[in-house]
Amino acid sequence: MAEHWTYKRFLETLATAVNGKPPKKLASSWLLNIGWQLDWAKTKLTGMRRQLTRNLVRTLSTDTQYNSDKIKTALNFEFKAVDDIIRETGRLYLK
Repeated sequence: MAEHWTYKRFLETLATAVNGKPPKKLASSWLLNIGWQLDWAKTKLTGMRRQLTRNLVRTLSTDTQYNSDKIKTALNFEFKAVDDIIRETGRLYLK
């Protein structure tokens, strides 16, 4: 990636790219933990596929940053801007 993004910024940009509504409120970690447990119970009762897992909640609750300097130097490579990629993907999705 060319830059560091938060989930909030990513979801807002993605929603805009596909003509959707961006999330309005930030779910706290305790609410997400209750949510995955309720989702697990719903899955057991209805047989429907999981939407919110413990691993997803853990990922959403952590701030992980990756550094691409090593690969950029080794391959002499430059990444495209994330904004541009999301807009292009959204345009192709809406076709």
